[in-house]
Amino acid sequence: MATDVHIRNARPDDAPICAALLRLSFPSERVADTIFGLGDPDRSRKALRAFFMRDANRFSYEFAMVAEVGDRVVGMLLGYESRRIRRLNFNMALQAPFVYGLRGAFRVALRSGSLVFAIPKPGPGEFYIEHVAVLPAWRKRGIGMKLLAAAEERARAAGLTKCSLDVELSNTDARRLYERLGYRHVSTHILQGEARRCGIGGLHRMVKTLSQNTG
Repeated sequence: MATDVHIRNARPDDAPICAALLRLSFPSERVADTIFGLGDPDRSRKALRAFFMRDANRFSYEFAMVAEVGDRVVGMLLGYESRRIRRLNFNMALQAPFVYGLRGAFRVALRSGSLVFAIPKPGPGEFYIEHVAVLPAWRKRGIGMKLLAAAEERARAAGLTKCSLDVELSNTDARRLYERLGYRHVSTHILQGEARRCGIGGLHRMVKTLSQNTG
């Protein structure tokens, strides 16, 4: 277990490492590159950095927390209240031409828009944990659990009683971990089209009812 981990809110200047962590948080980096780079890893990294540095979109630093060991970022969690998702999607569409250029934004929307919106929306009143990632060399040290605990505290502070997240069907290790942490499977979503071509058969939606702090 890591004992010297510090969790803090992300900043725009965390964009390079957080873009790398975001790519890791997808079922595979190929999926991230398909969604954000039309299959080009370099374009994907640049787009994720650009979205991360901007306000009020689904990949913005505003909704991210990072785990630091010393002065090094080794993990990241990104999540937000479910009521925000429609506005965040709209803002991403507005920001895309500034990230890709007009022609590039149109190509990305045609190619990967269906993949982005294939994931069912979280339920009302939930804090949706969209991405969690830890650098490979720092895994199995409790860092992911510290990030999840911080997200749950953020949810409580917002007056929410549930956290939710999605786990890829084949990722049984992650599902078992979340179950140990109190998350329960509530539904399974089988994906089609571009998602299946990228190797994502479907997702398990998991929800945790949060206990309220009484101290």
